[in-house]
Amino acid sequence: MSNLLTQINDKTEKLTAPNLIKLGILIFIIFVPIGLLLGNFMSMSLNIPETNDATSLNNNIGNSAEKFYEGIITYVNPRTYPKDNISFVLKDEEGNDVILLKSDDQKLAVTEGHKAKVYGSLTKSSDEGNNILIVSKVVIVNVSN
Repeated sequence: MSNLLTQINDKTEKLTAPNLIKLGILIFIIFVPIGLLLGNFMSMSLNIPETNDATSLNNNIGNSAEKFYEGIITYVNPRTYPKDNISFVLKDEEGNDVILLKSDDQKLAVTEGHKAKVYGSLTKSSDEGNNILIVSKVVIVNVSN
């Protein structure tokens, strides 16, 4: 292996300036199409739309308009509502439950314990007893005023 490296090193030291330019152009011509092809294949694989695995999000109540509620976002044990995988509830100033909250990302976990306006669409729980707000946006309310 070291003999091969020594031979390659000796050959590159003997190259003259015009030969180095030819070698650089050859490497450019070889690797530019490879890079373009790889970039094209990578962008094609990134254009595949993501699928939404939440099946309970599809049973909307008939009213698809975005609604909002205001209160304190509070964590609840997910075993309280196991069929719906609910981990957060919105509570009013007296500590009463306003509505169950569900989100596909971490926006509820980040704003836990804060007074906020939560925006989203309503769905029914799996037992049809409670409304669930599928949260699309959370706005923290300034409580110092």
